Amino acid sequence: MKRYFFGLLAIVAAIGAAAFTTPKVATNKLADSYFEFDYAHYSPTVANVEDESKWINVTDLGTCNNSAVKACRIEVASTYVSGSTLLSTAAIQATTSSPNVAYVTSGNIVTIRNKN
Repeated sequence: MKRYFFGLLAIVAAIGAAAFTTPKVATNKLADSYFEFDYAHYSPTVANVEDESKWINVTDLGTCNNSAVKACRIEVASTYVSGSTLLSTAAIQATTSSPNVAYVTSGNIVTIRNKN
C-alpha cells in the first residue's frame, strides 16, 4: 500500500511541477520580412520612400508588378528589422519616375518590387 501511495504522490508532484513551469519561447526569427510603402498616409516622394519609418510590415511581396514607377513592397533580412519596424540601417535608396513620384532602386534589401 505504501508503494501505491508514494507512486501516486510522485505523479501528483510531477503534474504540479509541470503546471507551473514556463515553456521556453523560441527566439528564431523569420529569415526575411516584408514591408509596403504607406500610401494611406504619405505621398511617394524620394524623401518619403527613403524614410524607413514610412514603410509598414506586411505578410508577403504581394502583387506588385515590378515596374519602375512607384515604390510598392520590399523584402529585407531580419538584421534590418526590429519587431515589425524597419530599421534605418536598411538604407533605402530611391529615384524619381515623375515629379513627386519615386521608386526604390537599392539598399540593404533582398527583393525590390515597385509598381505602376
